[in-house]
Order: sequence, then C-alpha cells, then structure tokens
Amino acid sequence: MNALEYILNQPLDRGEILHRLRSELFEVFPDLTESMKYNMPTYGLNGKVLFAMASKKNYLSFYVMYNDLMEIKFKEQIQKYKPGKSCLRFTKLNDSDMAFFKELIHYCGTYYKESRYYKDK
Repeated sequence: MNALEYILNQPLDRGEILHRLRSELFEVFPDLTESMKYNMPTYGLNGKVLFAMASKKNYLSFYVMYNDLMEIKFKEQIQKYKPGKSCLRFTKLNDSDMAFFKELIHYCGTYYKESRYYKDK
C-alpha cells in the first residue's frame, strides 16, 4: 500500500483531513518525497523524513520528526492538539487549524537542519 492508498482507505471524514494535510505538505514543499514507513505516510526532503501522519483508533496524528523546532516556535499553539513527543493529535481540523498546520509545515520544513536532532548523514 502506498501513502495515497492509505489515505483513500480511511473513513471519509478522516481521509478528507489527511488528504488536506497531504495537499498542504506538497503546496509548501513540492519536492517532498512521499513513502510509507512505520505503517504510515511519511514525507521527506533530501533523504530525511520530516513529517508523517496516521489514523489511530480514536484520533489522527501529525508527526514532526524534528519536534524541538515545533516545541520552541509553537509551544502555546500546539497545546490545542494534545501534543505527544513528536506528534499532534486531533479528530477534526477547521480552516484556522489548517492555516496553523501550513505555518508549522513551512517553519519545520525550512529549518529542520537547525534542529538539535539533525544529523547530516
């Protein structure tokens, strides 16, 4: 199964949200590579996985692999999304949520090489 098939195989409401996130990822970074890793769609640049998303039993997750950037720049905003170590959890996203995710994607994708977790290998 590829990433798009994963999204299309979700219940309609979840699939629509994941598809919107996928569209935002490619709008901000048209050169992203899309693959399936860890049983979820992943998105990367220059051989580094930057983002992933998944449909869990009770919520959706959006992962930011260089999560220190997210935690520093968006510390207050991410609280709304029940943050985990590197993920944000939610069941719905409205237009203002999508605007936030677009900003998050742009920032974390642009500055990932400045993360304390980045290793140039």
